[in-house]
Amino acid sequence: MASGGSEEWARQVVAAHLGWPVVHHDDGSGDSLYDLRVGNGQCPEIASEVVRAVDRRWTETRNVVTRGRSLQLDGVTGTWMVTVAPTARRSAPALVESFPARPVYQR
Repeated sequence: MASGGSEEWARQVVAAHLGWPVVHHDDGSGDSLYDLRVGNGQCPEIASEVVRAVDRRWTETRNVVTRGRSLQLDGVTGTWMVTVAPTARRSAPALVESFPARPVYQR
């Protein structure tokens, strides 16, 4: 089973690709329900289970650095994308707060 975010993303991709209605089927009301129903609501053409593979170390690093959320810092303008190696030893807020003082390269 995938997370709700993965299921919604998969629902949107399948609906856009096939041009068919795709709805969430697994509402948590029972065991062994498939995630997405594709096609007619009464007689769906496709039943889909959404799964994902997640790198445990990457997830642990992300959760430590960002606490699982986007960072919004006072005094930091613009949008920054930061790639953090699993071996990083500096917190993301301290790193991002140092950005405005550094020269910015723009193409």
